[in-house]
Amino acid sequence: MSKVLRKHKRYARRYPIRFTWEDTRIFGFTIDFSSGGLGISAKRGINPPGILDMRLTVPSGEIALKGQVRWCRKAARTAAQMFVFEMGVQVTERNQEFIDLLEEMIEDMEGRRHAHDFHEDLHVTYETQFQLLQEYDANIRHDGLFIPTDKPFEKLEEVHFSIHLLELMAVLHGVGRVIYTVSQEDAARLGKPAGIGLQIQEFLFGDKEDLNLMIEELRAKHRRRG
Repeated sequence: MSKVLRKHKRYARRYPIRFTWEDTRIFGFTIDFSSGGLGISAKRGINPPGILDMRLTVPSGEIALKGQVRWCRKAARTAAQMFVFEMGVQVTERNQEFIDLLEEMIEDMEGRRHAHDFHEDLHVTYETQFQLLQEYDANIRHDGLFIPTDKPFEKLEEVHFSIHLLELMAVLHGVGRVIYTVSQEDAARLGKPAGIGLQIQEFLFGDKEDLNLMIEELRAKHRRRG
């Protein structure tokens, strides 16, 4: 995998987590998160391919997850003079609460990174790489972008937008102008989401190059699978 696709691959967060394997209950803490899983530290490890029922405690509440252990290793904690186990767990059932948590992490990290040079008006999220490819082929490659929203915008109004790519754990930033709007009334009549259509003027922070490299690599991956 290229450096581009790994750019924001993992987010370090420490949250309490309880998990059950067979009849064993274990308490630990998260190490980091990616779109497909999380790292866990605990006093006991579960070897692959153990299936875990997990309860993750975050500021907004508790998230129930199911996962499969992909790797497990023993790690030293020098300061505490003890050993713990670290595990990489693939989330096998990714629910909306987990997706919302990933979005919050992305927004937090991106807000810190560009707090002084980017002020977002709207963002759109693509959960999977396939959704990104679909939107790229249909619109983005032609400098177009549709963003669902209930916020009112005027035609030709300038909009600072971001594109959240959950499966890649990356964010793209850009500027566009509104070329059409879909009101709530139009949405109900047409059976499509309310929102705005943008003519993309530019991508910021070198994100256009990153996007092109992402698309090239995603196409290559699909060709290898096909």
